[in-house]
Amino acid sequence: MEKQGAPGQPIRQGALLLFTIRNAAATRAFLKTLRVHYAAENGTVGDDGVYCNIGFTPDGLRRLGVNRATVERFPAEFRQGMAARSGLVGDMRENHPRNWILPERNGPALLDLVPTGTRLPPVEASEIDFVVQVRSSNSDIAAMREVVKRLAEDAKAGASLEAVEWLESGEDPQTGMTRDAFGFADGVSQPQPASPDSDLPSARDKVALGEIVIGYRNDRHDAPPGKFTDADKGDNAWRRGFRQAAVKLQKNGSFLVLRKIGQNIDEFERWLESGSTAINVAHPELATPMIPERLKALVLGRKPDGEALLPVGAQGHNDFDYTEDGKGHSCPFASHVRRANPRKTRSGADVPPAARMEFDRPTPRILRRGMRLSPSDPVATNRRGLMFMAYNASIAEQYEVIQRWLNGGNSTDVASAQNDPLTGVQPKGGPGVFRFVEQDTNGPVAVSVELPSVLPAPLPGGASEPGRHPFAPLYWGLYLFVPSRSSLADLTELTGEYSIMEEPLELYVGQPILDRLRALGVAESAKEWKRLLEDFDAKDPAQRDLSPSLWGTIRWKLGGA
Repeated sequence: MEKQGAPGQPIRQGALLLFTIRNAAATRAFLKTLRVHYAAENGTVGDDGVYCNIGFTPDGLRRLGVNRATVERFPAEFRQGMAARSGLVGDMRENHPRNWILPERNGPALLDLVPTGTRLPPVEASEIDFVVQVRSSNSDIAAMREVVKRLAEDAKAGASLEAVEWLESGEDPQTGMTRDAFGFADGVSQPQPASPDSDLPSARDKVALGEIVIGYRNDRHDAPPGKFTDADKGDNAWRRGFRQAAVKLQKNGSFLVLRKIGQNIDEFERWLESGSTAINVAHPELATPMIPERLKALVLGRKPDGEALLPVGAQGHNDFDYTEDGKGHSCPFASHVRRANPRKTRSGADVPPAARMEFDRPTPRILRRGMRLSPSDPVATNRRGLMFMAYNASIAEQYEVIQRWLNGGNSTDVASAQNDPLTGVQPKGGPGVFRFVEQDTNGPVAVSVELPSVLPAPLPGGASEPGRHPFAPLYWGLYLFVPSRSSLADLTELTGEYSIMEEPLELYVGQPILDRLRALGVAESAKEWKRLLEDFDAKDPAQRDLSPSLWGTIRWKLGGA
């Protein structure tokens, strides 16, 4: 089991610090001091066992002094952000941004800037300019709080600490295995980037360096960015310098996806008990009666210790695919791990559909670094869960594809109505259903069990609290750019200030599409809306950029409706 941190120094705890830039020059001075906290190139950490890294929002880059035109040459999904792209990835209904539980504004209280007990409004995503991650191999919670306070004091001349999310590793001291609050082993399946000059090994988790680090060849046959001399010439030559500046800034960096996810352990355990009972009543002739532990493994697609539900090869827990399980008899199609990673990595007409690559592209991979919400967090009382963190070189072609699959995208040869039961949104018309196949005395039999409803109970006075996911409610999420050491050094040498936002580039694609749609008749426009918003033309909406650009125009020009 892979551990976070340097050899012999596994990570015990951490924190996310959410900052707003108030003064660009002073913030750049703070970033120079922050660089000394970066882990050394060999992965070792300092004598105090603490190291940091940093991620910026698009507004954070602009406020720091990066030219607006350069930021506009960053990927559209990063510039738009997770909240704006909720419809594209399926974060609807209970997971919609208007239902998010935003970060508690606890930074001022930590620094004794407000009286004890002061209730401040939550932190909006638009306020967050950069996020500092702090990690420690030390288990001393008080020491971690002092580290966070020291960083906030160092930054306060240029940036204000708005919120802190306290985290812990969740490592089992007896086994050394990292587990989430549900008790599932975490980090079992992780991609291993290979250098651009090496031949990719045949090991299942090996991926091209360009899958995780920006600026290199990836597994979708994309070469590193060029110099744009052919694309940007004549009247478009002005763009070349900004594109080259954006490429230089992104080189050797990565994009980080944050999702704060609650974990309702009590509700999950109750459902496992009641669901097992309901299954046994409906199917009294099952070869093996259903028990909560079995149902729990089927929901995840692995046993809690990480063991696969199918036979594995010599390399252990992760050495398998679904070639021999094309009907989902061993691992349910809707299970969390099968939706998130269908393991389609082989090409050729003779390859079974369960393992055959789509559009000659292997299943996208992301490098996950999740940590549990720390029970020491005073505002996280009764809010158990995890901070999901994923690094990838393309948010649109990696993370967002996987997130759509979890929310019902058709990735695993099963109807899209069967969402991931653990984290996926439920149908609009009522509770979801988890369907799978078990064996009874007559052979395979289809089994289904209803998931708990997300519908809220009405409150006095006719008001109601938004419904929440029964097992894993989404609190909030964020897209960040994590620069390399050299790019961070370049950012500290900037001299500019924040520049106003102008209309996004997506309007140049989306607005003409919207105009043409409005000119069509009712029947024709309905068909075109369906085609474009569901993006039947390509498995990956970013491949043609029509759907994302149309969504961007709808949000910018029409308020999202």
